[in-house]
Amino acid sequence: MEIQTRPMPSQDGETLHEVKTRHKLTLGKYKIFLMLLLGLGFVKDLALFGLVLASLAKPMPVGVIRGTGEKDRIDFQVGLEREPALVKSFIITSMRNLHTWVNVLPDAGQPPDPGVAVGDKSAGALKIPTIVFRYSLAMEDKFGQEYRKSLGQLIAASQLQDPETQVAYKISQTTEPIKLKNGDYKMSLVGTLIKYRPGATPVLIPFNKTVTAKAIPPFTLSEAMRKYPSDANIAQALALVTVDGLQITNITDYQPE
Repeated sequence: MEIQTRPMPSQDGETLHEVKTRHKLTLGKYKIFLMLLLGLGFVKDLALFGLVLASLAKPMPVGVIRGTGEKDRIDFQVGLEREPALVKSFIITSMRNLHTWVNVLPDAGQPPDPGVAVGDKSAGALKIPTIVFRYSLAMEDKFGQEYRKSLGQLIAASQLQDPETQVAYKISQTTEPIKLKNGDYKMSLVGTLIKYRPGATPVLIPFNKTVTAKAIPPFTLSEAMRKYPSDANIAQALALVTVDGLQITNITDYQPE
């Protein structure tokens, strides 16, 4: 996965853009407090970009978004048919949370997030934030293992110059989900990784991807516990991120047709 960086140009008269990235997964003692604010001011010859963290602690919703936009709570998804609105919501939520890497604020008295090691020892000490790892459980096992290593490399590269570097993924446009065959869906996203570190102008990195997902039976908590018997938090995360009955099977560079 290769990406090229370029600095954000400064121009007079640009409008104010606010970027908010919400991590909606809250498990046990893990309460994630995040808010990203990206601003371009109106002062002559001055471009002011800032990224700040604010408190946010909302649990990941258990349910689906219907075509009307209404949210329905469900206990499980059956069969291989998924509504386009559900597929779209699942892919956007997964991609946004997989590709936003910020310094999270722990609860008072709690240690900072140690992250989760990914890859083998030969790949070096690669880690991804715990919240990113938990959302990565929405990926098919084999693909997820490889993609987590790619994420670890990207995160390590972004923090090489400064460990305080933070990255937010802003999605600008999406296609509508396309049904490939029974139970398989594809959707493309056009977006930007906003790379920020204190005292520096944010850098915008084009990040356009095509995501393939398939319908699966959601994991019940008991099934998730059998898969991860030594870690109840991971098991609970698996049950939450698969509640829509979908799983990411591939992420590739977007090629406009």
